[in-house]
Amino acid sequence: MITDTRRTHLGRQEFLQAAAERLQQEWWREGHHIKSCPVFFNITNFHLYDAAHGFRQGDICLQHIKNILQEVFPCQPLVHLGSDTFAVLADTADVQVRIDTACQRVLAFIGNPNIALKAGIRFLTGLPSTKDLNVAFDSEAKIACDTIKKDASRHWTV
Repeated sequence: MITDTRRTHLGRQEFLQAAAERLQQEWWREGHHIKSCPVFFNITNFHLYDAAHGFRQGDICLQHIKNILQEVFPCQPLVHLGSDTFAVLADTADVQVRIDTACQRVLAFIGNPNIALKAGIRFLTGLPSTKDLNVAFDSEAKIACDTIKKDASRHWTV
């Protein structure tokens, strides 16, 4: 029996804790302003990659994509949520440029325009509770990302 290990959620709670701590530090350091935002990433049609290359190569590809995201969003909380989804607490100042860079690098690596990295951004107006931060990633940023899954002209939306 083959088990798809990408379905695990290890590290999710630690990610949310790190994101909450970073936001709290920003809130106090920046005079009650937030400089970071939740970003939800989804790789559209990743099942096509698995079908063509197998789950083992799919796992290697996902690790490479995580590495790309770590390079594009250095020193920022990042988690592989499972399957073909990731989340990062990104700096708002250049978030769209960084997302475009990550999407282009993933496309260049995969080499199939039908498999694309998409992102949903949720800008914050205040310091969220841990529960509200979870909603910002899992509901609001994810919903934004889902709205452009079939739109080849866009990498991200708010």
